[in-house]
Parts: sequence; C-alpha cells; structure tokens
Amino acid sequence: MTLFIDNPVVEEILDVEDIMDALEQGHEELGHGRAINAPKFRIMTPRDPSHIEGGTEPLHHVYTSLNGAIAKWNVTCNRVDSDFIHYPEINGLRREVRVPGPPSGMFCGFVQLYDSSTAEPLAIVHDGFMQKYRVGGTAGLGTKYLAKKNSKVLGLIGSGWQQSSAIECHCAAADFELVKIFSPTKENREAFAAEYTEKLGIEVRAVDSAEEAVSGADVVCTATNAVDPVLKTEWIEPGMLITAIKDATEIEYETFERADYIVSNRDGPNWNRFAIGGAEMIPEGQSDNWGKPGNVDWDNIPIFGEVVAGLKPARTSDDQVILFPVTGEGVQFAAVAYRLYERAKERGLGTEVDTTLWLQDAKYIP
Repeated sequence: MTLFIDNPVVEEILDVEDIMDALEQGHEELGHGRAINAPKFRIMTPRDPSHIEGGTEPLHHVYTSLNGAIAKWNVTCNRVDSDFIHYPEINGLRREVRVPGPPSGMFCGFVQLYDSSTAEPLAIVHDGFMQKYRVGGTAGLGTKYLAKKNSKVLGLIGSGWQQSSAIECHCAAADFELVKIFSPTKENREAFAAEYTEKLGIEVRAVDSAEEAVSGADVVCTATNAVDPVLKTEWIEPGMLITAIKDATEIEYETFERADYIVSNRDGPNWNRFAIGGAEMIPEGQSDNWGKPGNVDWDNIPIFGEVVAGLKPARTSDDQVILFPVTGEGVQFAAVAYRLYERAKERGLGTEVDTTLWLQDAKYIP
C-alpha cells in the first residue's frame, strides 16, 4: 500500500530535532557520494492576471520539480509544485508571492516518494508544512557546523512563514541568548517576537531596521520573499555566519566577494528555468540559470554535505565570515519525506491507497 500523508498529519508528527537528524544524515550521504541532487527546473508560462484574485502583472503559472535520492534508505523522490506567482511591490520592495489558483482557491504541491528497491511508490506527502522545516532545518545545521562555538546572538531578516521554522532550527543548534528580528511591517515583527519569546524561552526582540538586526549578530538568517537585496554587504562583521534562504535575491552579489568562505548546497546553478517569452520576462533573476554569481569559482566551493561528512573544513577561525546559501534541494525532500513516512507508519497515521493504481501491466511497456 502507498501512504498518503496530508499537511495535518505532517504537522502532528513533525519534530524539529528528528527532522534535523534526517537532514544531517541526508547531507552526510550526499557528501560521501551516496545520495544525489538532480538539477532543479522550473517551467514558467505567462498568464492573464485578471482571472486570479489579487493577481498583478507579470503573473506566471509555475511548474517546479526538485528530485533527489538517498541510497541507504532506498528512496528516490520528486517534489512538484503547480503554482501561480506574481511580483507585487510591498513596503517598497518587490516580492515573489504565490497566489491560489481558481476555482479552488487552494495550492498544489506534494512529494512523490519511491522505494528504489522495488520501483514502487511508498508515499505521497503534502509539501506545505514539511517544506519550511526542510529548509529551516538545513539552516540550523549550518549553525551547528559553521557558526562560532560561542555564538549568542541571532539576527533575523523576515518574519514570515519560512522564518518561523528557521528560528526554531537555529535555536535547536546553538544556545542563543538573544534573537533580533526585523521585517518591514512593524505589527508582524512584533507579533513574531512575542510568539517566539514565549515559545523558545529566550528574548526575541523586534528592531526597527535590518541593519540593527544584523549589528552584533553571530549568525544572520535572511528568510524573505524579497526579489531585491535585504542584507547589505557593508553591514557584515568579522566572524558572522550568514544563512540566506534565497541567495540570488536576498543578498548583494558583493557579499559573495566579502565572504572568507562559502559553502553551497549543490554544484551548478540553483535553478534551470524555462520561460515562455524568455528569461527577460522574469523579474526575479532575469536569467535561465539563476542563483550563482559569475564572479565566484563555484567549481571549488565545498558542498555542505562534504562539511557534514568531514571531507571539507568547517570554520577555521572566529574571525572568518562564512556564507551558506540555504537553497531548496531534492535530497532534503527525500530525507524529510522518508522520516515522515517512517513516523506516520509507526503511529498508524495517513491514508493507505492501493499501490497498483500507480502500476502498469508489462504489456503496455515497450
């Protein structure tokens, strides 16, 4: 039987430390060459925004696929999203914003998890709730492996959906005494600070500027939907670890030059994008191969999995500025989806579906 695991079940069984353990093992396998991230791609079709409530020009239908495999767990996965995305200006910054599609007013995204020893589907997992923790968990592992050992101050830019997992995972990896949070909307950052002060039992302080959030921080995490940079290179101080969820847009390209050491999630570009009308139609990045500044020798940048596996160095001094672009990868989905599948099976949760619905008789296959 194939297990369907929806968001409410994921939310019930997901444990931050458990997910970070799965991600750590997945990255270690990647470092040793026993796991794989396939090239990511996105197909973008321009659409008329008038039939999407709140939609603005330009608006695209976006089909996104991330694939990965981990040999020791016999799992291969394909994470797919079918979304509408537009780029409104909010508080003076362009944003990448998903909007629900008609007529349902809902979103479509899931992970297909396959058993590579049988070639059959193990599970179909909603990607919504798990998605933010597989990125936030990787950012937290960045703190574990790349931050100064005595890190006490965490600076956050962004107070939205993605940052809500990043703060939990960073704080699970280090004993921070103070978290400073900035986002453009005062009410949002103050509500975020109040919620996580209570939830984490440490001071989370809302501040009035991104520069103030960064100043004096040992670790900085940007987690926004901004299309334009929110972190200025001139704010960076010796010894900082910068974990950027969207490295191509949240930080300036000069930050890559300022960093003493860069650790990446993958070889090659972050995205291969195929847009009807050409890449110039895309406000975010405006290129087909998006996400890796050309002035960096990416062939010699260590992969985070190699650091986790002990094959490449982590931090070598407390003055080192380290940049870790924490982008989404297929191996993250493989690790997290498989751990959720295990936990759901243990607890008898999820909905079993006849696996043969996905299988075909040999007579139909050449």
